[in-house]
Amino acid sequence: MNAPTPSGDPTTCLSRTSYDAVILDLDGVLTDTAALHAQAWKETFDRFLSERGTSTASSLRPFSIAKDYGPLIDGRPRLDGVRAFMAARGIALPEGGAGDPADAPTVWGLGNGKNRRFTALLQALGPKTDADCLIFVQALRAAGFKLAVATSSRNGHAVLEAADLSGLFDAIVDGNEAARANLGGKPLPDIFLHAATALDAVAERTVVVEDSAAGVAAARSGGFGRVIGVCKSGDPGALTKAGADPVVTSLAAVKVLGPSSPRALPMQVLPHALTYLDTILQAAGQAPLAVFLDYDGTLTPIVERPDLAILEPEMRETLRRLMTRATVAIVSGRSLEDLRTLVGVEGLHYAGDHGFAIDPPDHKKLELAAVADLPTRLDRIEKHFSEELSDILGLRLERKQYSIAIHYRQVDDAAAVARIRACVQARLEGNSGLRLTEGKKVLEIQPNIDWNKGKAVLWILDTLRERGQDCYPIYLGDDITDEDAFKALAPLGTGIVVEGAPHPSLASYRLRDCTEVRAFLEALLAKL
Repeated sequence: MNAPTPSGDPTTCLSRTSYDAVILDLDGVLTDTAALHAQAWKETFDRFLSERGTSTASSLRPFSIAKDYGPLIDGRPRLDGVRAFMAARGIALPEGGAGDPADAPTVWGLGNGKNRRFTALLQALGPKTDADCLIFVQALRAAGFKLAVATSSRNGHAVLEAADLSGLFDAIVDGNEAARANLGGKPLPDIFLHAATALDAVAERTVVVEDSAAGVAAARSGGFGRVIGVCKSGDPGALTKAGADPVVTSLAAVKVLGPSSPRALPMQVLPHALTYLDTILQAAGQAPLAVFLDYDGTLTPIVERPDLAILEPEMRETLRRLMTRATVAIVSGRSLEDLRTLVGVEGLHYAGDHGFAIDPPDHKKLELAAVADLPTRLDRIEKHFSEELSDILGLRLERKQYSIAIHYRQVDDAAAVARIRACVQARLEGNSGLRLTEGKKVLEIQPNIDWNKGKAVLWILDTLRERGQDCYPIYLGDDITDEDAFKALAPLGTGIVVEGAPHPSLASYRLRDCTEVRAFLEALLAKL
C-alpha cells in the first residue's frame, strides 16, 4: 500500500511555468460536506429499503456509509449514485421523472429525496471548509492561476455560497450545469474538460484536485497535466490505482511557486475575515504576527474633513492590548507627525506619507537618499497651488514631508475638479522625479521612485527579521493605495480589504467597516 504524502511535506510543486489553471472538486476537497451527503443518502436509502416487503434479507440491509458510500456514491452524479446502489442490491427501479415526489420508488424520486435531506442538513449545520485547501487556493490566486470548481453535486453553488467562497473562482461547474450541457458523469472526464474550457485552459496545462477514485480516473482519462489525490483518511491505494500523482493527506503538502502575479477580485466576493480567522492563523503557523493597519477608512471612518477623523478610545485601547501580543504598525498616507498624534500609542511602528517616512519604536528612521532634496521642491509647488487654486471652495492642501495631498472631497463643482486636475498635471510636467497617484477624492504628488506602502511594509518586515523576528504579516486597509501592500504580501501573508469605495482588490479576505475591524482585532486577541 502506498502511504499518502504527510501534511506539511511538500513533495509536489505547482508552478506557473508548467501550469495555467487548477480545477478542484468540492466535497471532500474544498469543503467537508461528505458527511452531510452520506447521512442524507443513508436516510433516503434506509427509508426506501424499510418500506420494501418482497426482497431478500441481503438486499434489505441498511445502507452502510463505511462500505457503500465510497465505491457506489462518492464522486458520481446523484442519479448515477441511485442506480449504482440499486444495482449492487439487485433491485430494479424505474427511472421516473424530474417531477417525482421525494422518496417515490423511482430513480428520480430517491434522488429528489436525497437532495431534500441534504439541503435541510446544509441549512442546519452549514458546510465545513477545509482550512488547508483554502490556504492552498489563496496561494494559487497569489501566483496567478485560473481557478475552477467542478462537482457532480447539484448543490455546488449553494454550498460555496453558504461557505462564503463562491467569489474566489473563475468558473463553477456543478451538477446543474452538467445537466444543461449534457455532460457525462465521473468517471467520464466531461465535467473537468468543460471547466477547463470555461477557464480558457488546455487540459495538458491544468491541474485537477480530487478525493474520489472516480474523480481521479475521470481527470486522468481527460489528459490533465497533473492529478492530485486528497486522502484525508483511509486507504490511499484506490486513488493511486486510479491515477493520482501524488496522493496527499492535506493540500498543505503541495507547494505553490510563482512568479507571483496576483489577480484582483471584486471585494464583495472575497471571504469574510471574521469567518475565516482560524484559517488565517493556520496559515501563520507558529510565526509571530505583524499586524499592519491603514488609518482613514480602516481604524476610523472616512469623513468629509480629514482633521475630524479621530480615533475612538476603544480602538486605541484595542491597539494597546494588541501590541502586547504582536508587532503593530500603522501605515497611512498622512504625515508621520499627524499619524503619531492621532493614534497616540507609543511603541508602534508608524509609516506615514505612504511609507516614505517610517519611524519604528527604536526611532531608527528610514532614510531614502533619493528624496533628500525633495522638501525644498515641494515648498515651491505648494506655494504655486496655494496661489492658483485659492478661490476653489472646499479644496484642501495637505503638505507632508515628502508629498502633497490635494483633497477635493468637499469640492462640489465638477468644473473646479477638472481645473484642479489640469493644474496638478501642468505643474508635474515641469518637475521630473515626481508622480501623481490617486486615492479616495484625493490627488497626491509623490516622489517618482520605486517605493509605496508595499515596499514600506517589506522594509519593516526586514528590520524585524534582522532582530530575529520572522513575522507573519496581516495587512488591513481600505484604499487603492493599500493595494500595493496587498500585492507585496500576497505570497507572504494575508491581506484584508475594508469595504469602502468599491474597487477590485488583491486582498484575500474582506471586512465591512471599522466596527468589523475592531471586532476582528478583538477576536485575534482572544485567539492569541
